[in-house]
Amino acid sequence: MKRGFRLLLALGLLSACGKGSTLEGSLSDEVTLDFTRVSVEHSSTALAVIYLRDVAGGGSADTILKVTANTTGLKLDAPLTIDLTQTVARRCEGPSAAR
Repeated sequence: MKRGFRLLLALGLLSACGKGSTLEGSLSDEVTLDFTRVSVEHSSTALAVIYLRDVAGGGSADTILKVTANTTGLKLDAPLTIDLTQTVARRCEGPSAAR
């Protein structure tokens, strides 16, 4: 399981390192989605990708977007794609945002 998580972590970090890494969507009409770094967190039942913007002066960061997937029952020891749109549709819940 650790190998699978490390692979997911590496892929998440690499995807944020490219020059063209951006967040886009209708939420950008209300708030800027610019970020400076990406963090990945996990537990035994969830995986979260967190987009952060460093605060001027250092020492802290604002969370721009946090995407969490329930990994209960998933085998994370091999590459896998988690379709978040299917997860939302099955539970009849949409994404939420808070300031």
